[in-house]
Amino acid sequence: MPITGSSEVTTNPNAPDTGSTSPDAIVPTQALVLSNGNTLLGWTDFSGSAPRMMLQLFDPAGTALGAAFTVAASLGNATYFASAVATADGGFYVQRLTSGGEGLDFLHYTSTGELVGQSQEMSSFGSPFDAGFRMSALPGGGLAVFGIKVFSYPNGDGTSTYVDKPVLFMFDSAGNQISETVIEGVVENSSGSIHADITVLPGGNIVATWVEPLLSSGGPASLHTQVFNSSGTAVTSASTVDSGDASFGGLAIDSIEPVTEAFADGSFVTVWFRNAGNTFQIFNADGTAQGPAIVLHSDFGVGLFSPGSYDVVTLPDGTFVIGGEAYSWTNPDTSGQSVVAMQFNRDGTRVNFEFITLNSTYEGDQGSLDLVATGDGGFTAVWLDRGEIVDPNGPSDAVLDVWRHRSFSTGTVTNTAPVAQDGAASGTEDAPITGQVAATDADGNALTYSLVTGPAHGTITFNANGSYTYTPGSDYNGADSFTFRASDGTANSNVASVSLAIAAVNDAPVLAAPISDVTTGEDAAFSFTLPAGTFTDVDNAALALSVSGLPAWLSFDAATRTFSGTPANGDVGTFNVTVTASDGSLSVSDVFAITVANVNDAPTVAIALVDQAASEDTAFTFTLPAGTFTDVDAGDTLTLSASGMPAWLSFDAATRTFSGTPANGDVGTFNVTVTASDGRLNTADVFAITVANVNDAPTVAVAIVDQAATQGTPFSFALPAGSFADQDAGDTLSLGVSSLPAWLSFDPATGAFTGTPGTGDVGPVSITVTATDLAGAAVSDTFVINFATSGTPPITGTNGNNVIVGTGGNDVIFALGGDDAVF
Repeated sequence: MPITGSSEVTTNPNAPDTGSTSPDAIVPTQALVLSNGNTLLGWTDFSGSAPRMMLQLFDPAGTALGAAFTVAASLGNATYFASAVATADGGFYVQRLTSGGEGLDFLHYTSTGELVGQSQEMSSFGSPFDAGFRMSALPGGGLAVFGIKVFSYPNGDGTSTYVDKPVLFMFDSAGNQISETVIEGVVENSSGSIHADITVLPGGNIVATWVEPLLSSGGPASLHTQVFNSSGTAVTSASTVDSGDASFGGLAIDSIEPVTEAFADGSFVTVWFRNAGNTFQIFNADGTAQGPAIVLHSDFGVGLFSPGSYDVVTLPDGTFVIGGEAYSWTNPDTSGQSVVAMQFNRDGTRVNFEFITLNSTYEGDQGSLDLVATGDGGFTAVWLDRGEIVDPNGPSDAVLDVWRHRSFSTGTVTNTAPVAQDGAASGTEDAPITGQVAATDADGNALTYSLVTGPAHGTITFNANGSYTYTPGSDYNGADSFTFRASDGTANSNVASVSLAIAAVNDAPVLAAPISDVTTGEDAAFSFTLPAGTFTDVDNAALALSVSGLPAWLSFDAATRTFSGTPANGDVGTFNVTVTASDGSLSVSDVFAITVANVNDAPTVAIALVDQAASEDTAFTFTLPAGTFTDVDAGDTLTLSASGMPAWLSFDAATRTFSGTPANGDVGTFNVTVTASDGRLNTADVFAITVANVNDAPTVAVAIVDQAATQGTPFSFALPAGSFADQDAGDTLSLGVSSLPAWLSFDPATGAFTGTPGTGDVGPVSITVTATDLAGAAVSDTFVINFATSGTPPITGTNGNNVIVGTGGNDVIFALGGDDAVF
């Protein structure tokens, strides 16, 4: 559809001038039509003691929206450069080169010119940036920045090689750098700064276009393009659009400025300048060419638009407009230069043969053109008119730089931008909310929707048809929101907001720190307190603790979170305790193990040993009762031993049996100690064995020797001590005699015989001596008393071997013991 009709507004951000006669006191930088129809003008003001980068906003009618404001009070050596790019919400980003050229930064402004946050600086790699960086705002917020940066490589001899390389930076909506891509393989630069451009395609991919510099050896410059995704990752390899020649038509490299613009279907057009004139080529979204490059010179001669002073805009009907300062064009008044545009089909044919003349007057140079599509199918042009208006406050030769703003429509296509409507939705904590945003369109056009700002407390999946799924952050409840806009393919709507209300839902308590297993010892006091924060509740609800699986010896105090008790031997082992935390509705549990370690216990006397009785000369046996000793420690084996036993008694530990036969000398009572040991500890019990006496008859220990007596002579004989014996301890013997002659008497107390035999007493006389014990048992021994005549004493030997010689008469001989010879 050919473009017809126009309106023109003149804006003059420099008036009144400071009085300088030099038009270079004000150096224009950029004109930018914003998405809300307002215009942003930017320039560098050198009129003061220090250069200033200035910005001012104007409405579509050309009325200033407030005073001009300063971007940077002083730019140092970076005053030659500034650029801006519009955002979808009517705001804009401004780019500047920091002092010294060691880094680039950018600032984000709202549609009313208010600064958002702080400036964001891009990494400098430690070397300067070229001035040719370009920006493009991303649909979902954030920024893509592309351009050329100078890299320095030491040669090792004190010199360095400087190489220009394209670099792509990606930033999120908060201004945080998320990626940085350096395109390698670029040759040495020796011919000035490099121009580049960047465009975001409808599908979200990014197209970067740049000029590779001339070789110092005279090699050709070339134009390249490459497609990246929204994360800054290359989708295609770099492709050469124009291989150029040694001088690219004799133009300076910074005159070969590529400009790229996207069509609604995702394809894009790139326009550049070379010696043959302005050239364009259309590419698919994947970077492949749709057709050959087309040079715009076949009907108008070489050089339609001035190098570096043109722009391109795509229109909803698939055509596009290229405009700029006429390079070789005869103006109607033959003075100055015109700002003209032409509308083209994709095949390079013009929609109509005529130029679209943008400026109505032709004095001075024209430049810094910016073309932006409008919602009615037309476009708006903003450009700089230098030397058009005389400065009323300066000398007669002083002129002002004037910004011109002109809108063109198709004349037959009218389009009303859609209106997005605020909405609201509600849901519950931890549950997704699904919904549909709404917008109206007076033209009945099909609408697509895009997210402008995402929610602060959750994530959202937003679809082009306006449906969305919002997922609140974990355990979040409260308010949240997001903004969106609608598009009819030509114009964008206002930005609308959807308010989200997320109701709290009771969350179950959670185990924040698993309870560790614990160990204690038998018979030792045990205490264990659950650490604070073992269980938590995101709702900050008070938690009640309870336990199960407690053994009888263990108790739990919920108020202090403390387990306490003393396990006995029977509690040795491992058992599990379950602790539950409840908020009154929901609960969570954890299980931990308590291990009671065994502590060795000494054996004990279970059955006291009973005293035993034995009899002299009688076999004795006694077996300890089974279970006399016990040990509470499971698995312990007891070993028995005995001490204090007399020689006649033995002990078999295997059968627990005492046995033996006591003799007469063993009569009495003695104590035997029995010990049971588990190998580490032992215990003992004592019992008494009493050996009862059995009476033994007395015995003749020494035979009574025969005696001799003499008639008329006193006779005296005492039984030798020990003549009789009795093995029964404590037994007393009583002596008695029989067959005593009348002359002889016996004293049983002393064992003495006394008396004097008379002449009539003749022998021999046999006398029996009897010893009787207390039990009445007795033994006897008989000895003989031989008589000698009066005057002849008896002859008495010894108990040894004797030779006894008698006398001539009748002799009484007592040989006594030994082997005697009697003569």
